Amino acid sequence: MFREHLVEWMSIMTYQAASGAGAAHVKELLSQQAFISRAVEGDLQSAPVHELLRKARSASRDPQFPIAEFGVPLAGSLIPWIDADLGNGTSREEWKGEVETNKILGLPEGSIKVDGLCVRVAALQSHSAAITFKIRKQLDLPKLERLISEAHRWVDYVPNEKNSTVQRLTPAAVSGSLQVGVGRLRRLNIGNGDIYSVMTTGDQLLWGAAEQLRRVLSIILNR
Repeated sequence: MFREHLVEWMSIMTYQAASGAGAAHVKELLSQQAFISRAVEGDLQSAPVHELLRKARSASRDPQFPIAEFGVPLAGSLIPWIDADLGNGTSREEWKGEVETNKILGLPEGSIKVDGLCVRVAALQSHSAAITFKIRKQLDLPKLERLISEAHRWVDYVPNEKNSTVQRLTPAAVSGSLQVGVGRLRRLNIGNGDIYSVMTTGDQLLWGAAEQLRRVLSIILNR
């Protein structure tokens, strides 16, 4: 869609995995999950759910609960702030959305407006994002589907129906691969038929660092 100069603005709500914060944070999330599991494991078959929930809450508030890295519980919860506070209600992670998008595309600063909220969730690997975007001209949905599904060979375009979505458009489905799940594409009931939603998920440990480094090194070596 960028190649076709279609995107006017985007609002991105991210669901970022623990591994995006680093190796120590992955270990802490696993430690938090283990701590809660130990608190309820003897009662899973016999206790009512409200009692299991009470024990899980109590475990996450225990002074021994591991929060040295995140500062707060992530297991069974989320953290609605990532990176530094810029002092204007925006986090540095949210600020990067617009700055890096335009920089990567080689566009003047602010050419494409990007904003949203960045949230840490209890996924171990693979970031996800729910994106609302406005296009510059009206297109039918099949045209947008083709643009996305044929964008590059790593796209796994998921039709906007329940069974395919829950099976393929998740961190569990794409982690450890270069496949990027893209789905939930639909025209929203706001605007003038030019505002859409889409969801995407991909392994940021590969796409965010290792894969780009590998490609750059390959270009250098080939030259």
